[in-house]
Amino acid sequence: MKKSILLVATLVVGTMAQAQYHEAKLDIGGAGIGSFGAIYEYGINDDMGINTRIAYFSTDNDDSYNTLTFTADFRYYFDAYEGGDGWFGTAYLKYRSLKSENYWPTFDASGNLVYEDYASGGIALGVTTGRKWILNDHWVLESYAGIGRYLVNFGGERPDNFDDSWGVIGFNEGGLEFPTDIRLGFIVGYRF
Repeated sequence: MKKSILLVATLVVGTMAQAQYHEAKLDIGGAGIGSFGAIYEYGINDDMGINTRIAYFSTDNDDSYNTLTFTADFRYYFDAYEGGDGWFGTAYLKYRSLKSENYWPTFDASGNLVYEDYASGGIALGVTTGRKWILNDHWVLESYAGIGRYLVNFGGERPDNFDDSWGVIGFNEGGLEFPTDIRLGFIVGYRF
């Protein structure tokens, strides 16, 4: 047992020592609307890195809405100056979970208007481009924009007694349409 723990610890430390850099970052671009993201970047070499991101968004109004996303992307830096900086392009995979209370306008058995909760999720693939600056060898500033497409959507089925008199909700085979994923961000972080 001790040998197994020692072997795993040696592999983890060895892998971390081979990385060109490690970055811990916060996506503050959505802070004005209540969206926050925490990001870790592992630098494979001067031109490539792997990003992982977790983000949460919530509202505090009567329609209590929240979403949680996990994103992983592979980055290629086109013109790296200090390693892992400059202009970059990415390919990403994103998982989204969305919940909203009192979302669907429906009618109960007595004909009264009531609202039902909504929950859905999806998996998207996409591309992103952006620019990263390294300041004083440690501080990171970054901005990016990207677009993707949801390949898998699950949940979000329309209730049978849904009131569509307003016509403001779009549907695709009985579920809500969320075909496009748009990414925008401004990030600050620290390089180790």
